[in-house]
Parts: sequence; C-alpha cells; structure tokens
Amino acid sequence: MAETWRYRGQQIGSEQIAFLQEFIRTHPTSSRWKLSRQLCEALGWKQANGALRDVVCRGLLLMLERAGQIELPPVRRHIRGQRRTGRPRPEAVL
Repeated sequence: MAETWRYRGQQIGSEQIAFLQEFIRTHPTSSRWKLSRQLCEALGWKQANGALRDVVCRGLLLMLERAGQIELPPVRRHIRGQRRTGRPRPEAVL
C-alpha cells in the first residue's frame, strides 16, 4: 500500500507526490519561493480574498522534503533575523 501524508487536513498520496516531483523537475531554475507561487497558480490554491496560499504550499513542500519524498532546490537566501550566532545577548539590567 502506498504511503499517504496528511497536511492541514488534506491527504497527500503518491499521485500528488509524483505530480510535485515532476513540477519541480520541469522548473529547475525556480527558487523555493517561486515554485510555491507557481504551484499555487497551477493548482488554484487561493484564499477567500484571492491571495495565493503560497506559505501553506511552502510548508507542505518542506514537510515532504524533510520526509525524503521530494527534493527542493537549495535555499538561495537566508533571512537575517534567523541568525543564531553573531552578536552576543545583552546583559540583564537589574
């Protein structure tokens, strides 16, 4: 029996994973951000206000990549606020 994944109430089966793998393969120069937006357009994933559900889509892609089901392109840029090293924490003021 094929493995089924669950994300935000949606079941993701082997057919959907195969579609995602093919979609990623046919868009080799797209960043993760662009892939999620293109995927939302292709699948019609939109919020009630018409905005793309790209954050939800990126979450799904990340979950499947971490599970070894798909391979995403490498991260191109890092958000500055997520840096864990660098400047020291300030001392507490008493």
